[in-house]
Amino acid sequence: MSTMIEVAKRMTKAWQEKDESTFRACIHDDYTFRGPMMEMRSANEALECMKQCAFECTTENCEVVAEGQTLVHVFDWKVTAPFQATIPMVEVMEFESDKVKRARLFFDSALFPEEVKQQMMAETTSSS
Repeated sequence: MSTMIEVAKRMTKAWQEKDESTFRACIHDDYTFRGPMMEMRSANEALECMKQCAFECTTENCEVVAEGQTLVHVFDWKVTAPFQATIPMVEVMEFESDKVKRARLFFDSALFPEEVKQQMMAETTSSS
């Protein structure tokens, strides 16, 4: 269980810092991700998305619950650029062999500025 928590922490920090090698080390080749405004179907898609991610952010008020091979990460996502907001989120990660295999992210997309939502949806559609 503590390994899953450490992997989740490293993965979150790597995404925020755009640390490709650390992020990649935390996920399976066939990693999948689904959230309200995007979907990724492989480790390569996730890395490409991370490179293009325009957000500067941190996480605050983090809580983690782990059971079996599932970890639930509840946090406030604090965005400082290109807009400013604090968005409550919940990420459910499913692990296999100490790496994240699947992740689902839940949040209220209405908390994003409309122009950001439109841009993200356009990028996701064009990469599919």
